[in-house]
Amino acid sequence: MSRSAVRANGQSQATYSQRRHRPSQSQRSRRPDPERDEDDEDEGTQNEILNGETGIDDGQDEITRKASALVRLALFHETRRTPLRRDEINKRVLGENTRSFGAVYQVAQKILENTFGMELVELMSRAERERDKDDPEEEGGENATGLKKKGGPVGSKTYILRSLLPEDLIHIASIPREDLIDLEYDNDADDDAPQPPGTIIDWNSADQLSGLGILTVILSLILVSGHTMSDPELKTHLKTFNIPLNATLELTPHSREHTITVEAFLTLMIKQNYLDRIKVGTAGAPRPTQGKRSRGGNMEEEGVSYEWRWGSRAFAEFGERAVADFISQFMIEQIVKEKEETGTNMNSEDTKKVMQNMMKDIAQAAGGRLNEVR
Repeated sequence: MSRSAVRANGQSQATYSQRRHRPSQSQRSRRPDPERDEDDEDEGTQNEILNGETGIDDGQDEITRKASALVRLALFHETRRTPLRRDEINKRVLGENTRSFGAVYQVAQKILENTFGMELVELMSRAERERDKDDPEEEGGENATGLKKKGGPVGSKTYILRSLLPEDLIHIASIPREDLIDLEYDNDADDDAPQPPGTIIDWNSADQLSGLGILTVILSLILVSGHTMSDPELKTHLKTFNIPLNATLELTPHSREHTITVEAFLTLMIKQNYLDRIKVGTAGAPRPTQGKRSRGGNMEEEGVSYEWRWGSRAFAEFGERAVADFISQFMIEQIVKEKEETGTNMNSEDTKKVMQNMMKDIAQAAGGRLNEVR
């Protein structure tokens, strides 16, 4: 879904899909895609990953071996974009010694950072997200292990990988190089294949760019609507952008399917925890649908209303301030363009003031403080 919603053209994916992480990497660089279908990835496959050759001497510390196993398990889940649950870590990595989680977690973090430029982070629980929505001035705290402090809402006990690559490095890795283009041509057996990008990070084989853009727009709409948007409102906005639910999105050439409908894409975003679709009304307290669909095959149920909110992964990968930056940058570009058409120009100081005022307006519309990735 890096990932990642954003600056103009080439920088948009890097800025919001991997800002200060990022993406569970929202901009993966030619990450291998599992060959098996999701439904066929069973317990045996994960056991093979965890029990494979580790490259660690038998005499090494037990904590280090378990940390390496945790890294492999986290990478396996990341290729499928599914959160890693604490129960599974206990079962497949820690065994009976579940109290060693903190020590194993710390060592695994060092391996992930030094080897992959990534970190393992705990997703916000629904209680934490509701608390922040109701009391935006309250800061959520974490301790040195990335676990939630005592006294607040209980953590979700689910984890994802997030990129730690700095934006400057991502930018450099996105610049085409002639030597890389030649090397990719030499290694490509398909003469009819499209021209390789010649970049270290290949956006065309990473996250679906069209979907990433739509997701960023949806997150922006929800943010400036006070963190909540009704289902009819979202559909109306999408139609305004000429993106009805039955429209199709083009996927990358490496995908199993070449297209996906907007409706199916939204369901996928719910499944991957980027969006929450909450059932509301007189039936009781709001509760997530978790991507469930009615028997009719569409996202509607008679007599039931829904609203859309940010999912836990959106808070972890995008962050409210980054999305607000995307909105303000887009609006500034439109203002500058209109000024130029009338023969007037905005200097850097004027642009800065307009940007600051716009960020204040976005924060007010969002209901308070704009948080970084959580």
